[in-house]
Amino acid sequence: MRACILLGMVASARADVAPPVTFAPSVVGKLVPSPPVAGDYAMSLAMSFEEFVTTELRIDERVRGVLRLTLAADGSARACLGSHASHVSEGQYHYEPDPAKRQRHASEELRLVALRGHWQVTGTVATLRFDESSWGSCDLAKAQKSEAAVELRCVGVGTGDRLPAGSLVCEATERSELFGLGMPMGEANHNQSRRRMPPAGRHVLLGAPGLMIDVRQGSHDARPTFTFRAGAVTLVERDYQPRK
Repeated sequence: MRACILLGMVASARADVAPPVTFAPSVVGKLVPSPPVAGDYAMSLAMSFEEFVTTELRIDERVRGVLRLTLAADGSARACLGSHASHVSEGQYHYEPDPAKRQRHASEELRLVALRGHWQVTGTVATLRFDESSWGSCDLAKAQKSEAAVELRCVGVGTGDRLPAGSLVCEATERSELFGLGMPMGEANHNQSRRRMPPAGRHVLLGAPGLMIDVRQGSHDARPTFTFRAGAVTLVERDYQPRK
């Protein structure tokens, strides 16, 4: 069941269209695609979103997480994803003169899952398909077949003016969530206001050895702003395991 949360498969997706076509140059810059190569890739995400739905109601959403990916030369692939999402709302839709009636709701969700599958390259596009998963750690010793396969299409970055060479730009399918680590980096998403909704989408970027992504959208911002920085990325499993 949890695998269904991660990704859905859309039959209409065209395998011959490279993912960079769907990325907004205003977000990721100009990209020269190249075929993905075997290696270790990673990304970290720090997302913050604030919105005043009314003058009396404030919403704060935050997501942090890490995705680590290994593409082996033998065609096998493995990944581990950890995410921590938090939500806070303060106030109410209508004015209440009594301060005691102001409400505060807070929640958080932690996820950690390991994936195993395979990858293959056609032209400049690599199709990654994960059909085994294990929850609660990055250990694949207890991985089991998933009812719904996890699938990404990725292109390597030969050169780029915002992304370092050797990065991967990946697109999941339309029903994908990627545990909240996916971001709206496409032209259609970028041209639409995301007000009252925290940034979420089906695009992920990974660097070798790592890429750090900072996404911010304040109460006065019509769209999120993205900052990319190359560097080593570490996944600490206990940060994404449920607290006892």
